[in-house]
Amino acid sequence: MGLLSWMVLSLTVLPLAANKFPPVNEAQLQDIVLRILNGYRPTYEVEGQSKSPMFSLVVRIPFNGKTTKYDISQVSDAASTVKKTILDCEVYTGTNIVAATVLRWPDVVSQCPNGRVQWRTRSQARTWLEAYRQNPELFTDGTADHAEYRILQKLQSWPNIHNMGQDLLLFYVYASPCTTRCTNSDNRYNILSLLTSYVKFNMVFVFSKVHQPRNANIPEENLREGLMSLGGKIGLQRIFRCDKVNGRMKCANCNDNGNVAGWCYDDNKPPA
Repeated sequence: MGLLSWMVLSLTVLPLAANKFPPVNEAQLQDIVLRILNGYRPTYEVEGQSKSPMFSLVVRIPFNGKTTKYDISQVSDAASTVKKTILDCEVYTGTNIVAATVLRWPDVVSQCPNGRVQWRTRSQARTWLEAYRQNPELFTDGTADHAEYRILQKLQSWPNIHNMGQDLLLFYVYASPCTTRCTNSDNRYNILSLLTSYVKFNMVFVFSKVHQPRNANIPEENLREGLMSLGGKIGLQRIFRCDKVNGRMKCANCNDNGNVAGWCYDDNKPPA
């Protein structure tokens, strides 16, 4: 093995060797993510059509010493309560879960018409529907607070974030973080600085879909660089993609010898 290859391997392994937490493997994550999607993914109907807004959650998963696995069945938060709260455009904060959907204009008018207006405005409207009726152009299309940013703001004051022990702190977001805001350190609404507070815990970051916004196409290089920026803050070995491949859930680590694994930013590349 050459000196350079040995250095790369050492840099990849050392953070894990220094971490004394029980390992998180892809098989465990496959079951956990399936349960998250089956239980907590929010949907609502608009004119007979089903909509599923972008959502994110943080779940504290207890470690079961007898099975030596992280046991999501011990998470007590009722899926129905979580989904109702986040579909009402509020951030759910419970015993083991903090969750939210994206808060996007004008989607909020159909998702949570009676939900409270959470942005500063000169309008006296108290609900999103009132705001729309008073001034349909009150906000520009695409004005949004992203789901992962919303939960990270709440997480700072979440009592259960302390005394984690061996429990797993799993950050899940349906699509990989956007490159213009979430993983852009120059954007005031990025998630990078917020996430660094949790690297001391047994933490992983998981997503399912490769982020592509509406009516746009992000170059693969930008998507790769976004994940590299995220990895630079929390460790690339903590980032996983979990999605269905040929009808079965597949999880793969996004760390490929210090680079971003291809499947984590390109659907056409096979999972490792």
